[in-house]
Amino acid sequence: MLFQFNTACDEWRRSQSGSILTIGTLFVLPITGYISDRWGRRVALTYKTVTAFNTGWIGFVRSFVNSYEWFLALEFFESALGSGAYSCSFILVWWVTNNLVYYGMSINAVKLSGNQYLNYIVVTAIEIPGYWTVILLLDRVGRKPVLIFGYWLCAACQFVFTFIPEGA
Repeated sequence: MLFQFNTACDEWRRSQSGSILTIGTLFVLPITGYISDRWGRRVALTYKTVTAFNTGWIGFVRSFVNSYEWFLALEFFESALGSGAYSCSFILVWWVTNNLVYYGMSINAVKLSGNQYLNYIVVTAIEIPGYWTVILLLDRVGRKPVLIFGYWLCAACQFVFTFIPEGA
């Protein structure tokens, strides 16, 4: 872009490309959120998978344009078509991460020091008051504060666990 469109001395033209990319992303995220909320993430991701294929073609065509204006237009369309899948996929990654951490900690409990059977029983038994606490708190406090507290508690326990000596 620097040499093809002669933007070496025009800093504003180089930064304009990034601004157009951001505007395209901001343009499509509310639309993708509406599609995801209205018809579900599967429909939104299917739609975005089809448009992501078209995004590849737009990027290919963009590499051959000769005018700066067409470059910016294709930059906008490429970001608008490609960035919507990010928001839907991001939420799915969070759910997968929660499950991986939960099952990883449950399965790894047998590797803690002490009796592996007793450790597994304690980890399994601690879930019972945890489930009841969540059931009672969700109606009173709300979903977000309960999840935020749970995430911070899990992070603090993992952080403290790194400082416990191996033989202790």
